[in-house]
Amino acid sequence: MDDAPSTLGYNCNGLNRSCQSFLIYRTQPYYNTISLIASLLSANASQISAINNNTSGNMTLETNHEVIVPVMCSCTGMFYQANTTHVVQATENYYLIVNDIFQGLTTCNAIRDQKSVINLTINESLTIPLRCACPSWIQVDDGILYLMTVVVQEDNSTIADIANKYGADVRQTLIANGLSPQASDTQPSTTLLIPLKNLTYFSKTNYIKNDKKSSQVLVTGVPIIIAILLLIVGACFCLYRHKGTKGSPGSLASF
Repeated sequence: MDDAPSTLGYNCNGLNRSCQSFLIYRTQPYYNTISLIASLLSANASQISAINNNTSGNMTLETNHEVIVPVMCSCTGMFYQANTTHVVQATENYYLIVNDIFQGLTTCNAIRDQKSVINLTINESLTIPLRCACPSWIQVDDGILYLMTVVVQEDNSTIADIANKYGADVRQTLIANGLSPQASDTQPSTTLLIPLKNLTYFSKTNYIKNDKKSSQVLVTGVPIIIAILLLIVGACFCLYRHKGTKGSPGSLASF
């Protein structure tokens, strides 16, 4: 894939019409576990867990935490996409669905193109085409195995910054997105394809990090709690024995 993207998706001109691809999804209050994200994106929760440091599917993650989501990317007509569905809720509109719920991983035009729907109605089921792509034969020849879709954030990151963050080659990233060698910036809330030669980067960085500090507090705290409980039990036992000792002479004297 080396063409500039359309609002409908990336052109279906890769080596394969279907391939393993990846998305980056940022957690938010209503989608803050792997299980919820998997359901939203019609992805496999076990696969998401495995590639994200074997994180538990029901573990609540911090807001705005990046989660790698494996998806199957396939050609539908002229464009690549990974489909999911969404049932329209009260107060939702295209803007909210595209930018808040799916975080720019799709577009209004792409959703409308699936069903020619202009006005949304509550409880209507929408097909959501998530933006993805498969490597071209040139990219495969260059060692690229996967393309990962990320949404550009409003943090003034350059294309080089984003590529380096995910362990990708800057030149290959520019080519994958149909950008000139001189390009440095890209529009926030648009998608960028990150070419990956392997997945070792994610395993090395423990993408979703288990909270080591919390773990240490838990591990060191358990013995302390046990010790305190033992002291309390010991104190109660001594107090009980002490009271029993004081009561014994009286009992004997009553005889």
